[in-house]
Amino acid sequence: MPVLQLWITHDDCQLRPVPAEGGDDQAAPLSAVSLGIELEALAARVLRHTPPTGAQMEQAIMELEDAIAPHIALARACHAMPLQVMGDAWAQPLLQQMRGLSLAHVVSTPQWEQVFERLARLVEGAPIASAGVPLEMPLWVAIVLVRELLHHAGFAQVQIG
Repeated sequence: MPVLQLWITHDDCQLRPVPAEGGDDQAAPLSAVSLGIELEALAARVLRHTPPTGAQMEQAIMELEDAIAPHIALARACHAMPLQVMGDAWAQPLLQQMRGLSLAHVVSTPQWEQVFERLARLVEGAPIASAGVPLEMPLWVAIVLVRELLHHAGFAQVQIG
């Protein structure tokens, strides 16, 4: 069974199915698919306040859901393994912050939901210092993207590369 990687770069996010290590996948390799999401551009266009308003967060969620919807079947085919979040050199600071917020390298879906809830509390007016979340909007978009993939595809865990 292939493992699904969410691959984040400066100008795109892709879903990349890769054979599981040690697996004997005999199926033809699956191709990577672009989600057409550029984290910085989406953050700049939609999340215009710091922290964003509820309406802005809802807009970001809707756009991310629209981007992943055509690829949910691919994601569900790989959901038995943790979703792996990887990235190029540009994405490494985001991945490091994501690991820091989740306090682990491999995180269950309910634990990732707790990370998202920290963002939601800020949107609802909680003091910024109380959540301990960096106010970098591309990071927020990445957190929401991972959450939506976990939620819609049924992954039990996410592994932050």
